[in-house]
Amino acid sequence: MPGYYTYVSLIPSLDTAIVVAANRYGEIEADRLAAVGWNLTTSVTGGRTSELPESSASTVLGALAAIIATLVVGIGVHSVRIVSGRTPQRTRGVVVVRGVVAVGVGTAAAVAVLFGLSATTGAGLSVAGRWAPDVALLVWVLLVAIAAAAVVDVLGQVVGCRRVRGAQ
Repeated sequence: MPGYYTYVSLIPSLDTAIVVAANRYGEIEADRLAAVGWNLTTSVTGGRTSELPESSASTVLGALAAIIATLVVGIGVHSVRIVSGRTPQRTRGVVVVRGVVAVGVGTAAAVAVLFGLSATTGAGLSVAGRWAPDVALLVWVLLVAIAAAAVVDVLGQVVGCRRVRGAQ
């Protein structure tokens, strides 16, 4: 069941069953949750427990949040330059080339994010939405931030466009 975790251990020699249920689960922290159940079973049987593996959830979420924050700051700085009229003047040819590059880089980044998510998790964004909703939400926000950055860059290019003297 997406969003929940259940660990069941049967110990016939002790006539005992252990059931651990948690209303929290995500593939990012699956190893850690499984280790909790295993340590409980080991403890009940008199064995030595092991140290829990580190959860990579905070690292993944932190990295996504940092990338998003960087994009938002860049969008803000570029927007202030556009509004204040501090965009460099460029010819139409340069504007077209830079605009195409901005759209191309934005598209490539969005495709890389989607394929990267699929390659690392073995599932697409819709599956991630069920099993790791926090990651899926940040990926969606990242995709929107990438698109917004491309749009603001193209807008900055267009605002900075000037006609070359003698051109019609």
